[in-house]
Amino acid sequence: MLRNYLLVATRNLRNQGWYAFLNVFGLSIGIASCLMIALYVFDELRYDTFHTHADHLYRITHHEKISNSEIETPLTVPALAPASSESIAGVKSTVRVYPGGRKVMQIGDETLAQTGFMYVDDSFLQVFSYEVLAGDPATALQKPNSLVLTEKVAKKYFGSREALGKFVQLSDSTSCKVTAVVANPPPYTHLPFDVLASYSSLPPSSDNNWERLELYTYFLLEEGVKAASVEEDLQTLQDRYISTQVAEYSTYEAFQQAGNEYYLSLQPITQIHLYSDLFAEFNPGGDVKTLYVLIAVAAFLLLIACVNFMNLATARYMRRAREVGVRKALGSTRVALIVQFLNESLLMSLFAAVLGVIWALLFLPAFNSLTGKEITYAVFTEGWLIGGLILLMLVVGMLAGSYPAFFLSGFRPTEVLKGGWFVRKGSIVLRNLLVVFQFSVSIGLIICTVVAYQQIAYTQSKDLGFDKEQVMALSYFDLLGDQGTTIKEAIAQQAMVVETSVVSDVIPQTYQMTMFWQRGSDQEYLMNWYTSDYDHLETMGIELLEGRNFSREYGTDTAGVLLNETAVRTLEIENPIGAEISYEDTEIGTYEVLGVVKDFHFRSLHHDIEPMAIFLSETGPNILVRLAPGNVSNALEQVDLVWQQYAPDVPFDYTFLDEEFDRAFRAEQRLSRVFTVFSVLTIIVASLGLLGLGAYSAQQRTKEIGVRKTMGASTGNLILLLSKDFTKLVLLAFGIATPIVYFLMQSWLKQFAFRIEVGMLPFVLAGLGAMLLAWVTVGWLAYRATQANLANVLRLE
Repeated sequence: MLRNYLLVATRNLRNQGWYAFLNVFGLSIGIASCLMIALYVFDELRYDTFHTHADHLYRITHHEKISNSEIETPLTVPALAPASSESIAGVKSTVRVYPGGRKVMQIGDETLAQTGFMYVDDSFLQVFSYEVLAGDPATALQKPNSLVLTEKVAKKYFGSREALGKFVQLSDSTSCKVTAVVANPPPYTHLPFDVLASYSSLPPSSDNNWERLELYTYFLLEEGVKAASVEEDLQTLQDRYISTQVAEYSTYEAFQQAGNEYYLSLQPITQIHLYSDLFAEFNPGGDVKTLYVLIAVAAFLLLIACVNFMNLATARYMRRAREVGVRKALGSTRVALIVQFLNESLLMSLFAAVLGVIWALLFLPAFNSLTGKEITYAVFTEGWLIGGLILLMLVVGMLAGSYPAFFLSGFRPTEVLKGGWFVRKGSIVLRNLLVVFQFSVSIGLIICTVVAYQQIAYTQSKDLGFDKEQVMALSYFDLLGDQGTTIKEAIAQQAMVVETSVVSDVIPQTYQMTMFWQRGSDQEYLMNWYTSDYDHLETMGIELLEGRNFSREYGTDTAGVLLNETAVRTLEIENPIGAEISYEDTEIGTYEVLGVVKDFHFRSLHHDIEPMAIFLSETGPNILVRLAPGNVSNALEQVDLVWQQYAPDVPFDYTFLDEEFDRAFRAEQRLSRVFTVFSVLTIIVASLGLLGLGAYSAQQRTKEIGVRKTMGASTGNLILLLSKDFTKLVLLAFGIATPIVYFLMQSWLKQFAFRIEVGMLPFVLAGLGAMLLAWVTVGWLAYRATQANLANVLRLE
């Protein structure tokens, strides 16, 4: 019996030709899209789950609210980890991670720039499950000046030679020994690194630091220990080593009653990537809301593909109606017919699933480039994916084939064998609802795509308060020593160089933060700060609103400061020029406000402009070089020649400010591109559905068209007649999609401190696009119907 069903199903699909192709093609697009999104979601959800102790691993976060200044960050004080290990029950192990940033490393006569350098406690390789290829993970990081290299870095430095036991010299002339080599960290970790150095290499005085937030702390808890109980013990521990801010109050209770907060909490390591967006995150993370959106898009695409199957199947029911009538007349039961049609549907679903996997394999590299992922072909061999595909194929086959099966098997032999057919009113309503659903999703995705592009274009074109174009940032300037001034002057003399400036931080890096106050006031405020030389405002194009800039004519400017407008408002300074401010750990009692600069965006547009103080220093790790418009390659060559002339042993490592700033919006850009791709796919699949329903309508009204043509109706009138109903459906879909998408996009835009207003353009484009698509598709089908031979159409009448 099963063999007979399969033979009949195969023969029917072969005979259906174009219809079968449309069904398989539409379903394959839906399945491939669903598969690609599933891979993306899976990759996002598996962040940090590869650690053996992932369920018991936590990162400590610091929350502080003092004097109306609030900060929540994963940075903690260095003394927290050793004190917690000794005092808190249930903490099995602690790990401190101190980001070392960029380092210059020398191997023999070769000097190389190295990123991803971190100082970590000796328990790092035992707490985190990074694969150790050579060396002992228990002892590799115990001794000072020990290094652990990743496999790619070991090959970069030593090639095919054995790295273990070799020595590497850092820029400060420290000689470090390679004690282990680990496999390259997987891309799905929030804590990527290239080189690990033993934490004991740092000055030991940091272990007593309970004031400065400098590093990241991780706890591995014992089995069965609750995070909430550890958080309570953390608060007790912190109260014992109370901060200076809290110490100003008589008791911690008095500190809290003044509206202040100061506490630590435990954050599960597996939730960092998707649920954490704190100040000074180690790396930009993902967003769980994005996953929800993509899952919804995948579900809608798959549903639309299934709807297409239903519409294309019922659109051809006239050709199958006689078959059903004959089968029933010969004694076939409705159940047998349902099984037959479901077999055809499942077989078509199988073909579509295979084709969908082929699409996914072919476009995986492009998808990785689109999303910034590193998904490999090996994932297609994993059990969860194979099982999911089989389940998806069965669900899609049953879902897509159920309505046509029950619809076609319900025909009455007496109706179909005499040339007529029976159409249920409910089936017409259902098909119309399905088309409305298709176009609602298509219109919604088009609107989302346009709004996302508008927001990204706004962020790229908005006045940032400085000029980020043609500015390059060179690293390792602090390693030049006494030659720094000479090199800066030599670079400034190049023909393609407009201005130069030495700074401690480069936009949009995370700046240093501390508590500031105005002299004579007890009110403290949390503010950002960095250092620059005399030429900074000119180099960056930052506008000076009042007062003056740092000047070489005044030797006292080392005790001066520049504030932005927000800082003046925050500190509540009525007459800023000449006012005096102080901050924690200052080496000078007070700093005089020399000038006020216009607010500028030193962080991404996700954040409001925050208070900023700029102090004077002619030394720093970075030098900014503004280039003249023209050939950038020539300008880079000029600067590189100067650098190699004076500092051949220091790597020439640079980046451009516009690239760094745009990188802050890379997630939004990728999301916008993903929306665009899947919007196009949705429109393609929806067009196939419209093609199916249009074909159904044309077939149903073939004789009506013949009669109207006989009575003198023109082709244009007939096309308008057939298109009218679909126009109403598209308008209804537009009315449904518009308010829903408007609400969703308003919610999405709230993550940006500076954002566009959702205007009419996205809705107009989406509505007109959907209407045009409907008119073209249905108009073409209607035109074909009007060109049919009238004698053949009216023969049965």
